[in-house]
Amino acid sequence: MVLLAAWSAQNPRLLLNSATDKHPKGLGNSSGLVGRYMMSHHVASTWAMFDEDTQNHMGTIAVQYMSYEHYPKTSHDGAFGSSFITAGFALKTTDLAMSRADLFGPELADYMKRAARNLAGIKTFGEEQANMENRVELTSAKDEFGMPLEN
Repeated sequence: MVLLAAWSAQNPRLLLNSATDKHPKGLGNSSGLVGRYMMSHHVASTWAMFDEDTQNHMGTIAVQYMSYEHYPKTSHDGAFGSSFITAGFALKTTDLAMSRADLFGPELADYMKRAARNLAGIKTFGEEQANMENRVELTSAKDEFGMPLEN
């Protein structure tokens, strides 16, 4: 068993680059579909700082509770994928820091002390439906190790 966790474009690249006599199209690619029908998920966040304590540690852990089951592909007429909004999610240290990526050092520390009690966020998530044009293919260009790059 092989487990790949190299990112959505690098996983197909590794599998396609692993062609052998036994696997001429690459590992796991007997169907020729590795790297085909790629999907993307996007997220956008908006942050707000409040005077009162927002108890921002009390929300849900957004990403772990996503369910596409309740958001069918037909939920928005003419839309290209499902989407839903998560509001009131529990803020973690990385969320606090990412809400102000322009700060560093003491300014970031001061901001995070206040944000830990007064910051709130809303996120919107969406997906692109898989289609044949969204694909990863190998090119003739090679990386520093001589492996073909993806296109």
